[in-house]
Amino acid sequence: MEGLPADCIIDILSQGSPRDACRSAVVASVFRAAAESDVLWDRFLPPDHEEIISESVSPLKYKSKKELFFKLSSPLFIDHGLKAFFIDKATGKKCYKLSARKLYIAWSANPLFWCWKPVIESRFAEVVELRMTSWLEIEGKIDTRILSPNTMYRAYLIVKVAHHRAYGLDVVPCEVLVEVGEFCSRGTVTLSHNACVKQSLERVCGENKVEEGSRSKFEDNVARVGLERKDGWLEIELGEFYNQGMCEKELECWSGMEGLPEDCIIDILSRGSPRDACRSAVVSSVFRMAVESDMLWDRFLPPDHQEIISESASPVTFKSKKELFFKLSSPLLIDRGLKAFSIDRATGKKCYMLSARELYIAWSANPLFWCWKPIIQSSFVAIDIIFDTLPNL
Repeated sequence: MEGLPADCIIDILSQGSPRDACRSAVVASVFRAAAESDVLWDRFLPPDHEEIISESVSPLKYKSKKELFFKLSSPLFIDHGLKAFFIDKATGKKCYKLSARKLYIAWSANPLFWCWKPVIESRFAEVVELRMTSWLEIEGKIDTRILSPNTMYRAYLIVKVAHHRAYGLDVVPCEVLVEVGEFCSRGTVTLSHNACVKQSLERVCGENKVEEGSRSKFEDNVARVGLERKDGWLEIELGEFYNQGMCEKELECWSGMEGLPEDCIIDILSRGSPRDACRSAVVSSVFRMAVESDMLWDRFLPPDHQEIISESASPVTFKSKKELFFKLSSPLLIDRGLKAFSIDRATGKKCYMLSARELYIAWSANPLFWCWKPIIQSSFVAIDIIFDTLPNL
């Protein structure tokens, strides 16, 4: 790679993700220099980042585009503090958070039902607290044109449920949906910290189907459960959608890879993990061809894989190195069936399992205390079953 011009290295790194660029900087000095370049990090930043920064409620100072990227990976308050913008650090995709003031909440202007107040744990200046209501309806809208194109998004609602003062929210599941154009994703969610209550709601839904004697409104929905974060707030997934956006512009940014030789693409992919290589195949046909190459998967396989296969208790047949890799990601019995070898599918690292026969087990040869027997669920021929560990005195 030393002979490649700096702009070519930058072009290569820009085809991946910001996380891949940072990892590449550890590999070689030629990548390290490119990973500090303003040209590279300007490509990872959203095209409209200057316009977004201009809407910030507080000035943003930075000395380089890389520093700006990582500053924007933390929430930046815009639109008079009613929205928060940030960049996903791993992918560089745009993310937004809407404050409660940017949502439509039924009867939220009535102090009998809702109370607006500041809360220390919240990023926004105000939150709204439910006092009582017979109708809970919350609606949020965002223009998909400000999101990253060709990206799968998930929408979440962040709430906090009082452990002792809240009641009624866990009586019936709440209906949730995400709607983009003609696409609509529906589901139900439980608003409770209590796991037992969440399980009981499934029974309530089942009873509703029987009592109504007709098609239940929950029948075709995806049942979701709010996940409690470390700070005590519940993160509720409302649904997901694919944002197409400006697809032509996104396709153009990948055209720079077409001129690189295949062995160069393989060399780039081999510096990552098998999982990253498979993900890259979705991005471009150039990557897709390299990901099917025996040369790439031979690098992901352990150097001594042929020796390991020769010890297999049964023959291993394969048509390509990629097929061999994924076959070895399932346990392969070796050493007369006393050990099992496998490859971690995500990283390509070697893993071993030892059978009970390969372990030292006190008194295991004495049938008074232990019994060797085959079990269908076990990968090995026989395992130990303990009867008693104390001799009769």
